[in-house]
Amino acid sequence: MTISWQNGIVVVLAGRRVDPEMADVPRFPLENAPRVRTDIYLRLRKLRASILVCSAACGADLLALDAAQQLDIRARIIIPFSAEQFRQTSVVDRPHPALWGPIYSSAIAAARAHEDLVELGSDVHDKSAYSATTTALIEQAQSLATESEPPITRPIALTVWDGTISEPGDQTKEFSDAARKAGFDNDEIITLWDR
Repeated sequence: MTISWQNGIVVVLAGRRVDPEMADVPRFPLENAPRVRTDIYLRLRKLRASILVCSAACGADLLALDAAQQLDIRARIIIPFSAEQFRQTSVVDRPHPALWGPIYSSAIAAARAHEDLVELGSDVHDKSAYSATTTALIEQAQSLATESEPPITRPIALTVWDGTISEPGDQTKEFSDAARKAGFDNDEIITLWDR
């Protein structure tokens, strides 16, 4: 189904990666991915999203990018380092890389073709690289909203997570807090059946 929105909304999204095998605490079980993808698809459609800003890790990001492609929504992808390095560290390092790899390749190719791929150039070992990506997500969403016709003053932040802080420095919580601080409208999708 292809939809093109006039005067649509900028949605910035971040969320959990799928759990590693034998995760101590479930945050995003792989078996929930089809339901979460459907939830993201329906939410983007309901919001009348015209631009999606997100990263491209396996889990929430790639499910959103896949849904955006199906809905013909422009996607601005922001990753902390090169596309190949990111693929190795954040895409094919979790269960079922054969599922995530093709979605990633397709999304990166489409973003690159439309000059919507932002590689921040951080070092792969830099512990602050993901925080820098969070900052860039917020800044890019603000910039795209301002550039839209007519300008959109309040992008929508969509957080896809289990609703709990996993550890100090939780990147998903950091994203949600940064979006609130920037004055974005906030929405969420839960990755577990029950909170």
